[in-house]
Amino acid sequence: SSSSSSSSSSILSQYVSSSNTGRPALTIPPNKSSKEIISDLEQLKRKELMELFLLCDAPTDDDMDDFDCRYSGAWDGTLLDDNEVMTPIANFITNSLFGIRHGGKWAGKQLNMMSSLSSSSKDDNGNNSNNSNIGINRFYSTRTKNNDEDQDGINVDIELEHSFAISIAPSSLRRRRRRVDDDDDGNDNDDDDSKKSIMLNYSPYQGILSPWKTMVDELRVLKPPPPPLNTSKSRKGKSTSTSSTRNKGNNNNNNDDDDSDDDEDDRGILLCVGSMAWSGGYWNGTPFLLVQRD
Repeated sequence: SSSSSSSSSSILSQYVSSSNTGRPALTIPPNKSSKEIISDLEQLKRKELMELFLLCDAPTDDDMDDFDCRYSGAWDGTLLDDNEVMTPIANFITNSLFGIRHGGKWAGKQLNMMSSLSSSSKDDNGNNSNNSNIGINRFYSTRTKNNDEDQDGINVDIELEHSFAISIAPSSLRRRRRRVDDDDDGNDNDDDDSKKSIMLNYSPYQGILSPWKTMVDELRVLKPPPPPLNTSKSRKGKSTSTSSTRNKGNNNNNNDDDDSDDDEDDRGILLCVGSMAWSGGYWNGTPFLLVQRD
């Protein structure tokens, strides 16, 4: 409807500002927690999500120096809007077909699994895997009666399936319409071609006839994970000082609810697009979200 479209456009405008060159640039509202940012993204339409994705970047060189510390571990996954026709199809493929061998509903991803895999570990095709940058998808177990985590934080069984190689590479997703700036030399200064993504490539771990053989996920950083050694917060996000970076209400109120809010504020958020050649390729990819687990 026009009202919902207007609302999502208003949300998008909070994340886009003008750079010094006059081009749109990503900006994260400083007063919003990770939970609030996630809620905003879940209200955006596919076109707006793609616009926001194009403004995001891969991790910086400094991030990559401690990639293992900042990006390794479990990330919760959420499918986002993929237009009225494709959204139910994407949900069916991801939650009913993708994890059909061992698991059920898709739960997200585990990045950089090598730290918990032995040298004799096998990939999905039974081959030895020695790639230090490797990950795997997480699925809620079909043996679990309730496929959603309990609100009190009680964990459910997770199954792991469908490995992927992790790399940083130039993005396949670039703006279709190139922009020529009105500068003196008349050169095309559009920098989309130089943008990179965290690329998840499934091809090395899928058989030749696998429907997932051509699957590629592109991940970009919307909100960076916290540094591994933060002077004000531990890795879990709990405040180690007498004041939080985002106190709510009375500064002397240090109850558990405030700690919970702090945890959510620290979580990294990756905006992602997944695609397969047989379903239209990267420009018909499905937007999704990865949120760092505590």
